[in-house]
Amino acid sequence: MSKIIVSGSAIVLKSDATLENIQKLLKYRPAALELRGEKDELLYKVGVAGDGNGSVTPKALYFSPKTFDAEKLATITMEIPGTVTNVKDYVADLLGTAYEQLTKIEANIAKAVTEVDKFKADMMERITLQ
Repeated sequence: MSKIIVSGSAIVLKSDATLENIQKLLKYRPAALELRGEKDELLYKVGVAGDGNGSVTPKALYFSPKTFDAEKLATITMEIPGTVTNVKDYVADLLGTAYEQLTKIEANIAKAVTEVDKFKADMMERITLQ
């Protein structure tokens, strides 16, 4: 399960998934990083930002394209405004929906990565170089 860390004036949302695995799924199975409704409408998705520290929007969460985490986990770093007086309330309000949706998506990431790795290994065996 992902973690929310507050340090100094920063909030770090640290995924349970590695940045490499999220990037792999974006390339080979992007649907594994989406939640869809009964009528196939997009409810929420996870992606990787083009640059910067990542971001959280009402319908998506974009991780930073680089991670310095020791475990290479995907992260988003956000600044806490100086006007905030109750940090826990601020974080809960800011990340409540995103955290809930990320938890649902993360539950499927490991299985999807295993399936992609198996598919890719099978495909690589069938490639003949002449």
